Amino acid sequence: MTQTPRTSIPYPTRGQDPWFTGHEATLTEIDLQSYAYREDRGILAIDGGTFTFSAITGVLSWSASINLTSDVTGFLWEVVAASVNLEDGDYLYLDLPRGPITITAVTPQVAQIVPNTSEAYPLAYRRGSLVYFRQGVLSSGVPLAVLSGGGSTSITVQQAGVSIGTRPIINFVSGALVLDDGFNNRVDVTVTGGGGGGSTGVFSCPGAVAVNDIVYISAGDTVSKANATSLATAPALGVVLAKPSGVTAQVMFGASEVTSFLGLTPGATYYLSTVPGGVTTVPPAAPGNVVQRVGQARNATTLICQFGGAFYVV
Repeated sequence: MTQTPRTSIPYPTRGQDPWFTGHEATLTEIDLQSYAYREDRGILAIDGGTFTFSAITGVLSWSASINLTSDVTGFLWEVVAASVNLEDGDYLYLDLPRGPITITAVTPQVAQIVPNTSEAYPLAYRRGSLVYFRQGVLSSGVPLAVLSGGGSTSITVQQAGVSIGTRPIINFVSGALVLDDGFNNRVDVTVTGGGGGGSTGVFSCPGAVAVNDIVYISAGDTVSKANATSLATAPALGVVLAKPSGVTAQVMFGASEVTSFLGLTPGATYYLSTVPGGVTTVPPAAPGNVVQRVGQARNATTLICQFGGAFYVV
């Protein structure tokens, strides 16, 4: 039998005998796809415990089963606690046996393209340093401090992937990381360089790396000066805010304002430069160069940075 081009619904060929067999196959597939569409409209993803995601390693984890409701039958699909690796552009999806009549276990799968079937159900999608969930939940890709809803009244705070406590309030202030404000209500997290919204981590680095240098991951837990000459030294991870020692660097990654630059052109867009560690207002144009937008100048000393976004190779 032939099939429709988009949803692969079979239908009888001209003069097919017996005709009823082909007609029955057509109606069966239409029924399955219509039922899947109806069931998808009512699915709610609940539970899952604490979600954590690292934009550097690409590992997304959840600490308890994710349950999805079927309002058609009243039963659940269950995705047990697990970890998956998501590259940029990857979908986390499930193959759902339609019309569950008991609690049904399903296995999470990852792909750049979700299969065109009635069973496939996209659950989450990674874009840059963020993972977007279908139900509207956002898991921020913050390797140093992962903040995730651990329940209705608390937030789990992790440093370098290790839990350091739970609090109902996260308060971003300048100063050292403080877990306790005396009432077990708050954790204070240092945001250096102004603005808020970004995160920082300390990495090993060559001695030549300096404050305000744009850097990339050159080895495990190590950064070096990024440059746009080729993918060997790009894309950039972030900007150096401080040098705790000659061979370590405190790096801001994500989105934030950095107020320690000099000589910026207000309003100009800045890109990763072919000069190691630098930025430029002129996108690199030579074959093989990497074009990565670093941010926009708020004034002569402040760059509104956005790392982890899209880039392309000339």
